[in-house]
Amino acid sequence: MREYFRFLRLDVMTNVARTIPHLSKVITEIEEHAEARVKYEDSPYVVEVILPCVCSYLPYWWSVGPQKSKQTNE
Repeated sequence: MREYFRFLRLDVMTNVARTIPHLSKVITEIEEHAEARVKYEDSPYVVEVILPCVCSYLPYWWSVGPQKSKQTNE
């Protein structure tokens, strides 16, 4: 039974990972939004979803991401 749930967790995480964009893509989208001076009404998801998510998770990404690994190896 444990193995079954382990398989389900792996399957769910694989499906979730497919829908989450790479951090560089998200940051590019925010930059394009800011540089184009797009109105809020044209893309509210950037302001209401993407930007808050990046702001909340960026410190975590910095603390465990690839740049952190390079710093600890040096």
